[in-house]
Amino acid sequence: MLTEEHGYDGFWYRCEIRRFGTWDEDGYLLSSRPILHFTKFTVEKETPKCVKLSDGWDTYLVQGKGKKQYACPTRETAWADCVERKKRHVAGCEAKLNSANRDMRHLMLNKPNGT
Repeated sequence: MLTEEHGYDGFWYRCEIRRFGTWDEDGYLLSSRPILHFTKFTVEKETPKCVKLSDGWDTYLVQGKGKKQYACPTRETAWADCVERKKRHVAGCEAKLNSANRDMRHLMLNKPNGT
């Protein structure tokens, strides 16, 4: 059972990176910056297998204590979960970039003659 000594304060959290932008009068994006955002959930029900959470608008069911879950019992674990999600996001983007670079090399090596 989680207690205050583990950082648990009775709520669960989800950490996300949100981007906020500044636009000019014509609607063009001038700049954007990331903001660290924590959503705080109240615990509606807790069982040995899952936790039912609410943010005031929606209800979420968090299954077990797996590596990937929607929310976490402390802000610190929510932050660490966000870091892991962003690492997977970066890895996926790198894989797409590598694939696009391989395709570009293939195009450059196979340029048609006289077409």
